[in-house]
Amino acid sequence: MKCPKCGYVFSEEYTQCLRCGNSMTLILEVLGHFPRPANEPFLSIDDFEEKPSIQEGISIGEEPNTEEKPPKEIDFKFPE
Repeated sequence: MKCPKCGYVFSEEYTQCLRCGNSMTLILEVLGHFPRPANEPFLSIDDFEEKPSIQEGISIGEEPNTEEKPPKEIDFKFPE
């Protein structure tokens, strides 16, 4: 967060500027919590599994198995 009075940049955890003491409570009320908590995790354990770069055990002329899970859609809900 950046103080509108002196321009000092500090964490959103503080309710007043660490340099000039300007109160940030009104700004924090307008902006809300940052970042907003997610409804579901952004990453899953499947995202961290090692996947071979070259498919093993495929003979020449054989079609590789390219079935993959469809990507998850992320719903971004913004306040109006």
